[in-house]
Amino acid sequence: MPTEQYRDKNAYVPEDITSPVSEPIAVWSQFCAESNIEHDGEMKSLPSMQQELFL
Repeated sequence: MPTEQYRDKNAYVPEDITSPVSEPIAVWSQFCAESNIEHDGEMKSLPSMQQELFL
């Protein structure tokens, strides 16, 4: 929520998202649950070459 001190530059950091960035599908699932969003699409694992960027 914006405040006078930070205006719109204040970010909410959800504590319910505990999966590491190396597991983007789990992070997305937790984000959807936290935000009460229903995602009917399909998320696939990253190709192995891109996963090295997160290690």
